[in-house]
Amino acid sequence: MKNSEKFDIRYSKINLVFEFTEDTKMPENKVSAIRGGMGEMLLEQYCLSDRSCNACKFKEDCTVPRIFYHPLKIKPEYVTNGESLGYIIECENKQTTFSRGDKLKVNIILFGNVIIYFSQILQALYMLGMKGIGKEKSRFEIAGIFNEKRQPILEDGAINNNKIIINTLSNYIEYQLKKLNSSDRKILKFCTPISQKFRGQWLNKFDGQALTEAAIRRVYLLNCMEGNDVGKIYLESEFPYIEEQEVYHTKIDRYSNTHKSHIALHGIKGECVLGNISDESLEYLIAGQLVHIGKNTSMGFGRYVILD
Repeated sequence: MKNSEKFDIRYSKINLVFEFTEDTKMPENKVSAIRGGMGEMLLEQYCLSDRSCNACKFKEDCTVPRIFYHPLKIKPEYVTNGESLGYIIECENKQTTFSRGDKLKVNIILFGNVIIYFSQILQALYMLGMKGIGKEKSRFEIAGIFNEKRQPILEDGAINNNKIIINTLSNYIEYQLKKLNSSDRKILKFCTPISQKFRGQWLNKFDGQALTEAAIRRVYLLNCMEGNDVGKIYLESEFPYIEEQEVYHTKIDRYSNTHKSHIALHGIKGECVLGNISDESLEYLIAGQLVHIGKNTSMGFGRYVILD
């Protein structure tokens, strides 16, 4: 692999199964609701400063920002705000009505040192299940916890840490490359919206350079979080181009506990056919498939799959 040193990024993918304990309703955008509820539970467990984070003397070592805005060991000059790089929540179930006993599958991907906070995250989710998610207070139990190989992590009511698989982005790319053919033409199908600025403007259609650069930026920032001094990453080959695309604009409403108001998140969905994909750019695009690309990835944005 040409860029293997740039993909020395640790991750652990955990599959959770929520089982609802009563009839309930949930919003279509479940990632935002789960993220917000998890944050509330973590704050209840760890906050000692009445949630005044900026004035808190424990801020540097507090569990909550280390999960939600894990510090970068190498900080680029252009990064001025906290980056949500340490975790991703995936849940694309659009169902809004659930009966008691129904199940909901949720993936959590943890990166770098955020992996060590899995127990705290899990405890927060257990608390959230008892208190309920969102406006409807949707209550649930965690019926199953599995690793990337679908092996159960929860055994006899306790977490078996030996079953938590810590993988690397390099291994993920190698595995995915074996599943794809050698053609330089690939389909990118966006399962969730992408919200991305390119040349000062928000993307309103897919662009091969914009998508590849978004994946490269994400890989670079994860290296910064890991402390891997790989330098600024530049693509040495030509960027892929769009042969055809089907795109539509979408908006997702979420409630912000921080701002105490509803916020609309905008993006584009659909799929595109990329041509002229070099081996180098394909590696970054495969990486983007796992780490998500663009803005609002902590809200579930930017997930796509690569198809032949």
